[in-house]
Amino acid sequence: TRGTIMLPLEKLEEGEHTLMIRAWDFYNNSSVVSIKFVVEPDMAPEIVSVEITPTPVTAGRETTFRIQHNRPQSEIEVTVEIFNIHGQLLWKNIDKHFADNLIYECSWNGCGQAGQPLLTGVYLARISVSSGGAAAITGTKILVIGNK
Repeated sequence: TRGTIMLPLEKLEEGEHTLMIRAWDFYNNSSVVSIKFVVEPDMAPEIVSVEITPTPVTAGRETTFRIQHNRPQSEIEVTVEIFNIHGQLLWKNIDKHFADNLIYECSWNGCGQAGQPLLTGVYLARISVSSGGAAAITGTKILVIGNK
């Protein structure tokens, strides 16, 4: 670990940077690789994927939204909303926090905001991730079963 320097990414200046890594083997042979990257502090967030488990959703049982984004080590706001097919908002979760990693998870019990189990049917979920005034929004369908 000779010559190791740890620098938090938020301390890097805006613009293009080059990271050079040199490694040695047991015979003192060395190899160098360089990686070029650009620091854009106002880069818009991106939702990489949304996973909902278990699927289909059973009202009254815990369901997990697993949202992968591109804003680690940043202040983010994640909003998950559930709508019926008429566009009426049934459930909403807003969470502002410091993202330690690329994954955000939240739980939903398959019920509306007032605690009533949703009826069997297809619902729409809208997920947004915002940071620094910019936002990424995506949507998906959710099947709820087990309620008449």
